[in-house]
Order: sequence, then structure tokens, then C-alpha cells
Amino acid sequence: SRTLVICDEHHHAAVQAAWGSGANGAFALAKYVIILTGTPIRSDGNATVWLSHSENGQIIHPEDGTYTITYGEAVDLGYCRPITFHRHEGNFKVTLDDGTEANVSGETGQNISDDLKRIGGIDKALEFYNLACKIPYLSDGVTPDKNSYQKSMLEEGIRALDKTQERMPHAGGLVIAPNIDVAEYMTDILEEVTGVKPILVHSKLPNAETKISAYRNSNKNWIVSVNMISEGVDIRRLRVLVYLPYAQTELAFRQAMGRVVRSNGEEDDSRAYVVMPNTQVFDRYAKRIEKEMSPRMRLDTTNNKTKKPSYYNTPYWEGFKLKHADKCEEALEKLTPLAHQGYGFEDAQLATGLCKLRLAGLKASPVTKKERQDLIQDVNFKQGIEWILRAANAGHFKAQASLVSLHADNLIPPNDGTSNPQEKVNEKTHDMHVNGAMWAHLYLTNPLRLQIGAPIIEEKKLKKLENNMTKNQWLLGKELARNWFPVYIK
Repeated sequence: SRTLVICDEHHHAAVQAAWGSGANGAFALAKYVIILTGTPIRSDGNATVWLSHSENGQIIHPEDGTYTITYGEAVDLGYCRPITFHRHEGNFKVTLDDGTEANVSGETGQNISDDLKRIGGIDKALEFYNLACKIPYLSDGVTPDKNSYQKSMLEEGIRALDKTQERMPHAGGLVIAPNIDVAEYMTDILEEVTGVKPILVHSKLPNAETKISAYRNSNKNWIVSVNMISEGVDIRRLRVLVYLPYAQTELAFRQAMGRVVRSNGEEDDSRAYVVMPNTQVFDRYAKRIEKEMSPRMRLDTTNNKTKKPSYYNTPYWEGFKLKHADKCEEALEKLTPLAHQGYGFEDAQLATGLCKLRLAGLKASPVTKKERQDLIQDVNFKQGIEWILRAANAGHFKAQASLVSLHADNLIPPNDGTSNPQEKVNEKTHDMHVNGAMWAHLYLTNPLRLQIGAPIIEEKKLKKLENNMTKNQWLLGKELARNWFPVYIK
């Protein structure tokens, strides 16, 4: 009698579906229910649990028990970011088998002869959106043509993301593709144009959820998706959407827009940007969303603002900015409390460790034997190693790279290089060369580094480390890495 049930995405709980019957069976006796949904009426018309419906499928519910907030109101309240739609025009010149040419654009539609119009199915084949979703090929009919409508969409998206990152450096872009072939094609184009391979997720690739999570927690610019990033997927740094989907419903359209309008807090003054084909259907959906926004929010004024990126003005980043400015003593005052928060704050732990090493006198240039002896006896240096190890033991690949560099330069103090309890029980870790080899193999095979496509940042040090040891030591380190498991300290 005192139970309150809060049901998010309630439209999934249809009376005749597993979610609905399960929820109703578990909470039928609850006294209060709060229902949250962006689409209270299902597209299939089926009734949902805990709500009364009329014969024609309409929800019967007291007005006093209903609260509705529009997207425009959410923008004004700061819950969501305003959005700008770019209707991307295109002009297709199609040559048929008999040599006849047809011109198609989003603005003017089809320009074809009366004779062509008599051909059955020609209107469908020459629809602007169908052409926009097809991969063009060169004259050999096999090689994809990279100078395409899709490429021009991506180039517009890249320009928008570059502009957005001036205010929000960690902003990311999402490409929604209609099918796997087009997704792979657009992935190749993004890699060709930007020089960096984006993350690709679709139903036939393994570990899609892991890749999405890796993207969420990275600074990688682009992720390309086929039906994998929509309702319920929260990646708050997404700000640019290149939209070329299979489904053209308004529900799918609004759910996709929801991926790029999530606010990062009060300091977030960024704006979402959508690149979409210039079709009547998408234009109609976009106009409805634009109409919901207040006039001041419809106007994109980001070009007129000159303040520095607001995201990095939050207290969390103060220590990192001070470290970057080589003000390590001040930085440690901000970073150390964060580092002590434990799991999830490995970036702060690594930054704290590197600052400690800097204060101990570690330089970028090679150290002499005397300087090494002084360093490894320094309290700041020992503490710095411990902080870096703490982050590395949690799986932080940049911290692991730092340990590779320190091992290569023989700067790990004896008996201080193994803070991971699993290592202390293994006699092989008494050999610091083997320990260094273990960190090298862990860094090279780090799942997150591989998933986000991060380049190897200590390649010369890796080579130096390997050259400093025997083949047997290198292989023993590989064996340790194979049996390693992360340790998280809260």
C-alpha cells in the first residue's frame, strides 16, 4: 500500500507484451505509479498497462494527473539544447540503360520525360530519398564512388562538429545510416576525410554495446550506427547528427534528435546540429520541432559568442588546466581530492601521478645515473608512481603507457613497481624487466584503446623496452598480462 512505481519508457509495457505482463504482475498492488514516456500512444495502437484506453485507442486519464513538457519548453528550462536543421540539397543525374537521362533533386523533385513516366515503378526508383540512400559506383560498376551525396553530407557534418568543438571540445558526431552497406561506406569516407577511423556499430558486429560505451567515454569524434543508437541510449556529448535512416516516421525522427540535444548542465551553451536530406517529410518534421522552440532559441547565435568553451570551465577541469600550464603545485590541490574518489577518476589519478613526477624533477630529456638515484628516492616520485599504478591497475591505457615509458627508462623504483596484489604473489614480478613487459602487453592489447582506435603513443619507448630485455623476459611479461585482471580501489 506504500509502494510507488516509477516506470520509464512506459510505451514498451504493452498489455499483451512481455514487458507489460511482467511489470503488471510484479507491481499490480502498488498504490502509486509515475509513468514517463515520450510517446504515450504506441504506433501499433496496443494498450499499455496501468492506463485506461477508449475503444479507438485513446488514453483516458484525468487532466490533473497528466504533465506534458514539449521540447521547446525543455530547451527554455535548460534540460535540452536548441537544435539547428540543415536541409541538405542534392542533384542526381541518373542515366538509364537506354542512355536516357533523368534529373532529380530534393527541391524540385523529378525532371523526367513523359515517356519515362510511363515506365512502371520509375517514380519510386527515382525518388530523391531512395537515391540519397544508394551507394554510387564508378563506371566499372564495382568500385564505390567516394565523391557522392553522402560524402557531401558528412563534410557538412564535419564542419558543424569542428565549429561546435570550439565551444565544447569533447563534442561528438553521430551518423545514422539506412543499412549496413551504406554505414560501412560512410565509415570509409569519414576515415578518408578526417584521417581517423570512426566507431561502427550494427547488429552483425559483436560487442556493439561495449563499443558504444567506449565511444561515450572517449574523445573520439564520430560513431556510425544502424539501428543501434536511438531511444534510451544516452551519450551526452553528441551534438552533431548526420541523418540518413531507413525509417522515415516522425517517432524515429524525434528519437534521433533526442540523441544530440541532451544538456551537459548549466554551463552548456552548445547547440545541436542536424544534417538531413532535403525531403518534404523530414522538412515537415523539422518545422514542427522548430515551431516548438521560442523565437530566441530558434536563432543560432553561436557565431556571435566569444566566450571560451564552457564545459572546461567547470570545477572538475581546473586541476587539469593547471597541470597543462605546468603549475603542478596548484594543480595537485585540485587533482588530489578527485584522485582519492577512486574508481571512475583514473584520469585524475594519472594527472596527479604525472604532476608528482614533475615536482620530483623528472624531465623529458634522458636522466643520468645520479639523477635516477635521486629521483627514485624522492617522496614525490614514489607517490607519483603509486598514483599512476593505481590508474593502470584499473585498466587506464594512458597510465599503462606511462608505466611503459618509465620502465623503458629504468625509472621504476625497486619493490615499488608492483602495487597490484595479484602481482605480489608472483615471483616473476621481482624481475622489473618482466614487469615492464607485462605493462607493454597490457597497453598494446587494452580493449578500450583498441575499440576507440587510439594510436600507440609510446612506440619508441615500447621498442626501447623490448630491446632492453631477453626474449624470455618479454614472453614471461606476456604470460603475466594474459593472467592479469583489473583492480579497482574505491
